[in-house]
Amino acid sequence: MQKYFLSFLFIFPFGFLYAQFPEIDHKFKEKMINAELKFYSKIISSQEQPTANQEKYDVKYYSLDLNPDINSQILYGQVKIVGEVIAATLDHIELNFMDNMTVTKVHTPNSSTETLTFTHNNNILSVYLGRNFSEGEQFGFVVVYNGQPYDSFSFGNYNGSPMIGTSGEPYGSRSWWPCKDFPSDKADSVDIKVTIPSDLIVASNGTLRERQIDGDKTSYWWHEKYPIVTYLVFVAIHPYRVFYEDYIYNDGSDTMKIHFYVFPDNYDKYLSINIKVKDMMTFFSDTFGEYPFIDEKYGHADFLSGGAMEHQTCSSFAFWNEWVYAHELAHQWWGDLITCRDFHHIWLNEGFAEYSEALWYEHLYGPGAASYYQMNNELYYGEGTIYVEDLYDSVIFHYGRSYQKASWVLHMLRHVVGDEVFFDILKTYAASVKHRYGTATTEEFRDICEQVSGKNLEKFFHQWIYEEYYPQYSYLWQWAQNGSNYDIQLEIEQVQDNYIFWMPIDVYIKTVNGDTTFVVWDSLQTQNFQLSLSSEPLDIKLDKGNWILKQILIQEPIVNPTFDRGILLVNGVSFSNYGYEIENAYQNLAFWGDYPISFWDCFDPPYEGYPGTLPAPLGHGRIPSDIFGQFSTLIWVGNNYQGDLVP
Repeated sequence: MQKYFLSFLFIFPFGFLYAQFPEIDHKFKEKMINAELKFYSKIISSQEQPTANQEKYDVKYYSLDLNPDINSQILYGQVKIVGEVIAATLDHIELNFMDNMTVTKVHTPNSSTETLTFTHNNNILSVYLGRNFSEGEQFGFVVVYNGQPYDSFSFGNYNGSPMIGTSGEPYGSRSWWPCKDFPSDKADSVDIKVTIPSDLIVASNGTLRERQIDGDKTSYWWHEKYPIVTYLVFVAIHPYRVFYEDYIYNDGSDTMKIHFYVFPDNYDKYLSINIKVKDMMTFFSDTFGEYPFIDEKYGHADFLSGGAMEHQTCSSFAFWNEWVYAHELAHQWWGDLITCRDFHHIWLNEGFAEYSEALWYEHLYGPGAASYYQMNNELYYGEGTIYVEDLYDSVIFHYGRSYQKASWVLHMLRHVVGDEVFFDILKTYAASVKHRYGTATTEEFRDICEQVSGKNLEKFFHQWIYEEYYPQYSYLWQWAQNGSNYDIQLEIEQVQDNYIFWMPIDVYIKTVNGDTTFVVWDSLQTQNFQLSLSSEPLDIKLDKGNWILKQILIQEPIVNPTFDRGILLVNGVSFSNYGYEIENAYQNLAFWGDYPISFWDCFDPPYEGYPGTLPAPLGHGRIPSDIFGQFSTLIWVGNNYQGDLVP
């Protein structure tokens, strides 16, 4: 009997495998990430690494005193800066401050008439201290300024009322207040004072120390007592509707208030998901360690900046969705408590928050749900490294790399070290003296993973953070009876051409007496494994539980093909990803012209039905080899985008 072998890349139709889990719409997420970059182009040429001078001092304290003029949209401000010299000597301080703002005066902390010399050009404010300061000495001064900030400080309007909001990541803070604008240097504490018309409310970081009314003006004084990076300092100003929920901890003995600053017309609309935040807080505290700003608050503030942002102790939202709520709350640990030391390592913020969505989903829906979430919402098969090589490029917030693929690193790490060890790693990382309320790099996180797990994980982190793409596995197997046992010869080949991955692979074997799973460590381009079991094997699948970001190349025989049918048109792209484009192409016979065709769809039918030019599909999902064997010609429509199939 002659056999033909067909090789094709196949991604399982995961909706069929995990039908018990509810579907969620994540189309908004990529739009949200892109919206966060709307002001990025204005400051993309700004300095993205500390100057030599900035490496010589450590910021200890900022005090912002802000007076936004709503009518003129001018921000009037004063910022007090206290720092410590960490070099031998220092006679001036360089701060990041965009040239769109005007500095009117710099003076000493104790006297507004005792001025200091300064220069302000090329987006650097240089303040001359009047003498040489020695290592260990502290310095301080006050910068007085005004101007129309870029979009990172926005004067807007919502339903006829002012809406002023800020969003400083990555380098936006320098466009509205002078600071050392790098995540590597956290201030020990920050005060934020804002004076606005009395009909408005100010939300900000930390604890509200004072609210003082003076005629038609009100001043809010917020104090953040925990270390904080500049891009997390924020204000949101609007006539909010304010309400509170109680987060109860320490076995019911303590309570922290969760603050909600919502647009009045959003109160009823999103109340059902807002009240879930306290349950998320409980879950993440159990999973990562207690909420890191427990002596202050957590809050939500609606704003208009186009996305969502994890401002320390008070996240901001222009999208309202359970999964983005989980994402921004998780950032309070991963991004706020521990911050990437520079934006090369942004995955330590975004990948962790993204995978926290999957953990919350798993908490709600049980075992297997995290893999389902990853497969349905986080697939990225594109180019580029997770490590951000060029900080001038907007790939800092590349959705596929910094969010989706980065979340897979944690999902895969979880399976490499095991569940118990993985969650121990997260708690150890969050509690580490070196990094708690500080910063970290990929290598420092790797070191903690190795310390807790006892495994050498250098290859794992190198391949997933610093290399591109993912493994594509091809496998063949056969078995022979050996007495009462059945010996299996399994050959696994990595067919990608960029890098050979080192990964443990679950080998699922279906037998006449039940199922079993072996784990093999695959690290070669072609590797053979010998497995033995007591029941006759019927089928083998690699990584059935979806713990690896991968594609599978299946080689299976086509027995006695006829090739007697004409054209098989295979739809390998998701209608939900392409919408009009793919529907229009099919409607206009773009792929087959006037030739008669048969049709197969690797995905579920589109919600509104197929274009009238397509015949009814022969089937959905994986194409059986006997179907392939009937056709003389195959037209496969694919683009390898966000989980679409390729031939």
